[in-house]
Amino acid sequence: MEQRRYGEVSYPAFRARNVRCARRKFEGCREKRGSNDPNSRPTLSKPPAWASAGQKLWETCRLSLSDLNKEETAQPLPLGCQFPRFCPIPRLTVPCYAATIIGELMKAVTVYPGRRAVDILDIPEPRLAAPTQAKLRMLEVGVCGTDKDICAFALGTPPAGADHFVLGHESLAEVVETGPAVTDLRAGDLVVSTVRLPCSDPHCVPCRAGHYDFCMTGKYGEHGIKDLDGFMTEFVVEDRQNLHPVARELRDVAVLVEPLTIAEKALIEVREIQRRLPWGGGPHRAVVLGSGPVGLLGAMVLVNAGFETCVYSRPPKPNANAAVAEAIGARYLSSEETPIEDMAEQVGNIDLIYEAAGAPQFAFEVLKHLGANGIYVFTGVPRREDPIVFDTERIMLNLVLKNQAVLGVVNAGPQAFDDAVRDIGVFAARWPEALRAMITGRYPMEAFRDPVMGRAGGIKNVISICGAGAP
Repeated sequence: MEQRRYGEVSYPAFRARNVRCARRKFEGCREKRGSNDPNSRPTLSKPPAWASAGQKLWETCRLSLSDLNKEETAQPLPLGCQFPRFCPIPRLTVPCYAATIIGELMKAVTVYPGRRAVDILDIPEPRLAAPTQAKLRMLEVGVCGTDKDICAFALGTPPAGADHFVLGHESLAEVVETGPAVTDLRAGDLVVSTVRLPCSDPHCVPCRAGHYDFCMTGKYGEHGIKDLDGFMTEFVVEDRQNLHPVARELRDVAVLVEPLTIAEKALIEVREIQRRLPWGGGPHRAVVLGSGPVGLLGAMVLVNAGFETCVYSRPPKPNANAAVAEAIGARYLSSEETPIEDMAEQVGNIDLIYEAAGAPQFAFEVLKHLGANGIYVFTGVPRREDPIVFDTERIMLNLVLKNQAVLGVVNAGPQAFDDAVRDIGVFAARWPEALRAMITGRYPMEAFRDPVMGRAGGIKNVISICGAGAP
């Protein structure tokens, strides 16, 4: 069960509805005793029936009235106690329970997969629990196709024992507080958080080596996606090793770092594979499939790396996505106007295809035109649709006779995040207007439904969480 530590108390995230429920239960308990005194602390020899969920905690902690003889003060519970998601503590008064245990409340966009609901909820504001942690004020959270799929209930897993989780994995935050072991960050610094965290299996070599984007067990956690709360809330506590500092002058575009990491990881992999070709030299031609945020950021990475780049996407010109592609020096071709065979002929020998469309039929049709010694990178996650038909014989023949390589890229590790932070600064200096044009709209948290439910158009939409330092 996920734990969070508030002050001297360690417990999972309580939800606001449970606070209200607990208050009603306390009120009912007082009424049965005939007392309306808010400071009354009735002696309870055993938990009331409604506190059965807290029975184990009651037996473990064994708090007595003498422990609560100070006004508005609770005896600290033993660290490591496992609180259930709803666990009223009978011997604490309502003010003590709400103030000492819960603390301040904050807003969060939460997803309930079981009852297929998405809403804004009040949840407890987190506090530092370890010397290596930092408390962050969330500034912006980007919205991507994964978030939309989660809110359509096709993806997404709450933390163990919970029926809901906080949405959002593309983050930009400001440090507000650090633990004593964090010496290289201070209040006001901007950071981006890693999305995936390692599994706990001692035999998972990639995770133990810090390459948890290559986790072998599948038991990793991903903020806002799988088994971990996300970032679409006001405050987050995160360990320093999962944070990547960003320069203050990149405040208006730094939320693009996380989606940029996908292309950065792909380029790392491509360079490793192409070490098999020691002669080098000559032009390198790349085709990017799709002109969404991942596709356009991939095009920026490839142009910056020296590839002659063509963005191949459905919408005909003029459109905002094509304008960004051409502004960075890439060519733009519409698949509605230019058939795949004609595109391949115009580009020439294709050294690299970077797929960012998530359309299987389209992707495999283009794969047939990958050039000699070429690499095909899949990044899109297709939706479950009817089976597709494609020319397997030609694809297999090309893979063998042309020495081609095909790989998939998902999530990113520390090196890709560091590269993305570096390159977002390069892009901001090289193509400032094109990079800013990537962010189409910024929405307050209260209006999250427009971008998250797919109603808002544009390239990249962002949820603005806190106004501090807004661009």
